[in-house]
Amino acid sequence: QVMEPSSSSSSSPSSSSVEVTPAHLTRIRSLIHPFLRKCAVYLHTCLFYKGEEEGAGGDDAIDSLMKYLKLSPLPSVISGVLSPKNTLAHKWLKQYISAVRLVDNIKNNNNNNNNNNNNNNNNNNISSTIKTVGTELIPRDYEIAPFKLVSLPKTYQSLYQLATTTPCRICNTVSSKPGICLMCGSIVCVGTDCCRDDDGKGECTHHASFCSASTCAFLVVKTTAVLLIRGDRHAFWGSPYLDEHGEEDPHLKRGRPLHLHTGRYDQLTQLIAAHQLEADSRIAELSSTSEADWY
Repeated sequence: QVMEPSSSSSSSPSSSSVEVTPAHLTRIRSLIHPFLRKCAVYLHTCLFYKGEEEGAGGDDAIDSLMKYLKLSPLPSVISGVLSPKNTLAHKWLKQYISAVRLVDNIKNNNNNNNNNNNNNNNNNNISSTIKTVGTELIPRDYEIAPFKLVSLPKTYQSLYQLATTTPCRICNTVSSKPGICLMCGSIVCVGTDCCRDDDGKGECTHHASFCSASTCAFLVVKTTAVLLIRGDRHAFWGSPYLDEHGEEDPHLKRGRPLHLHTGRYDQLTQLIAAHQLEADSRIAELSSTSEADWY
């Protein structure tokens, strides 16, 4: 429980104290673990920060992550948050404690009135009180979703109709060479001058810089190929859409119906999620730095 000793002398933060039990500490560790991992991944992949390797799992992983991020030990951090000098944290805690007490009183009244057929009304009172006061200052557990590219239509015809009727957000016109960012689903102009920035970079290169830290994949609609951009290098990977014989149709020359090949699209997703664009020999062979900014 979160405890606040009674005090009749003053309501200042220094007159109250908060006890954090081992159960609270375990709960806090489980909640901060996903956020610490995201911070570590960002520092390692985007800022190229080198630090000690994190542990394999459990509490050791959290301690290692905090050491990697150069944070103080968790008990010290909690002590600082619960310090009497931290007036804001004490206001939050007092609000939380008063809300818990209010909800407990309503529950007790509900138990006392079980024989009076008022259960439904009391349950509604509990729900409305929880929503009004906001007792869940500590959020619930949530599942970390795996990395995924945007969902694509099953048929290429549907994708083509969508891309050739949706205007670009930069030039506000339907592009003659449209592309789809597979990270966020935005429509971009591929290799055109209308959306080139002041430095001469094409929209794909510019979009990749703020969409996914200069590592991005674009489906070039009128060629069916996937354009991969990683920093100052680019390569064409192929197409996730195949015909009934399992073959691509570059530039739609054959005009055969194309359908999304989930296995190939999953392969592309895995390449990007595992940061293997530079390690894949086929992509490395096809990649080039010449005219990289042109896209």
